[in-house]
Amino acid sequence: MLDDGQLPASVDGVIAMDAAVSLRLAGRYPGTPQVFVAHSTFYDLQSPPQLPGLVATAVALNDRVATRLGSLGLRPPIVRLRQPVDVQWFRPGSPLPERPRRALLLSNRIGARRDAVRTALERRGMAVEEVGAGGSLTTDPRAALLRADVVIGYGRSVLEGMACGRAVIVYDHRGGDGWVTSESYPRLESEGFAGAAIPKVLDPRRFDELLAAYDPAMGAVNADLIVLHHKASHHAEALVGLFDGRLEPAEPPGALDEMARLVRLQYRAQEEALAANRRAAAQGTKCTHFQLEAERLQREAARFQREAVRLQERNEQLEQLANSPRVRIVTALPSLRRRNSSTSE
Repeated sequence: MLDDGQLPASVDGVIAMDAAVSLRLAGRYPGTPQVFVAHSTFYDLQSPPQLPGLVATAVALNDRVATRLGSLGLRPPIVRLRQPVDVQWFRPGSPLPERPRRALLLSNRIGARRDAVRTALERRGMAVEEVGAGGSLTTDPRAALLRADVVIGYGRSVLEGMACGRAVIVYDHRGGDGWVTSESYPRLESEGFAGAAIPKVLDPRRFDELLAAYDPAMGAVNADLIVLHHKASHHAEALVGLFDGRLEPAEPPGALDEMARLVRLQYRAQEEALAANRRAAAQGTKCTHFQLEAERLQREAARFQREAVRLQERNEQLEQLANSPRVRIVTALPSLRRRNSSTSE
């Protein structure tokens, strides 16, 4: 929540990145130009509010988001910038080795694809570290990035891995595009490193083939690409340059606080629905596991039952054989011999 008491009385421009903040600040600073930076094609919270006279310009950080902004009913002018990276903080460590030794899975969502990826990495003798929902949690992944030779993730994870001079594979819960190289970079950046830039499915079972294409030169190339295209200072200069006096001042309608509250409620409901779906999927996985285990135990029980029947039949056969005249004669022979021997003496 915004604390209006901590905000200045007036500003020259507003930069917002979610609809609730956009609405609140438009009410706080009427007549002030507003730029909206969009980050997502999924969450409505991260699209500019569909009210006339509120957002002067929308900024898209990849072509995928720019396409989404262009499809809205109310379309402000769109400026295309690139994701900013603090290259003073995320900077290269030691050069990459000829053969990769350590991999980092930097993800909150890789989910069911994790096992196949880990298996492929470990099969090549690589140690695997996980940072995110499936491993350790941190607000600063820089140390983990610098420990790795290969980084696997998507979106922001890819950019920070590149900035640290690591070889990077774009792969996560929605698929993957493989290695970031100087050749693949334009397509991958256009898609926001979201795993859907190349019209080819990256089968996790073929990760061995992908890893075989590792090249230690990738690290230096990736770091250079970040400095050339994603330097945070260049991004800030471009944002400030938008407020050059040509932007239309915001002239929003009333009741913006209530609209902001409704946007937050809608976003919370969406997040709760997603969380419920994830829990249901997890429960479904557990139920499937228990069902498979129950079926296995049933098969084992049936096998033991068949074995018990077979042993019972064998015992009956042995009992019949033991009671047959021939067997009784054979078993009686030793005692007959002893008796005959005693009589002859």
